[in-house]
Amino acid sequence: MKKSSLPVAAALLLCTMTSPLWAASPAPGESVQALYLKAGKLERQGEIVQAKELYDAIIENYPATEFAVKANDRLLLLVKPLPVAPGSAVVKAPLPADPVKRRGAELAESHKKAVQIREDELSRLFDEYTTVWGHKYNRAALGELQDSWEKKADAKVLQSLGISLDEIQKRMNAACKDAGITGPCTEASFR
Repeated sequence: MKKSSLPVAAALLLCTMTSPLWAASPAPGESVQALYLKAGKLERQGEIVQAKELYDAIIENYPATEFAVKANDRLLLLVKPLPVAPGSAVVKAPLPADPVKRRGAELAESHKKAVQIREDELSRLFDEYTTVWGHKYNRAALGELQDSWEKKADAKVLQSLGISLDEIQKRMNAACKDAGITGPCTEASFR
């Protein structure tokens, strides 16, 4: 390496190390396959936001590889729910063709999912508490615990979906306003 190119190489290395993609790129000697497998592991552990970042980094940094195609497929599955087998559940109505209403319908579905995640977490925490104390738990202490449980449930929504329930509600209200919907802002409003 020439003497004059050493400061340039150091500057490039510093820029690379401080960018968010550096955290998602493979360590020295680590292949793009290892990065793809790491993203899959994060996905299975429920760390969806981090998995998405790794998949995006693979697509960005290694676009000519088969793993970029696989990463794109995984991202599409993470964004879109898996299709429901016929007869196993109620089939959802198709999303509207109008982009504003489509966005609102997608937000309404996310809101519904976020509410379910939050309720499930609150229920889990309550069941965990009552399992320890049985029917002898202190109802006054229960009220104090509910505040911390609600914070944990909100954190679970943020971890699972990458966005808070309040933020989804704000975006959904804005979508209703953009679509000219008056009255309650629900999933049915956008259909």
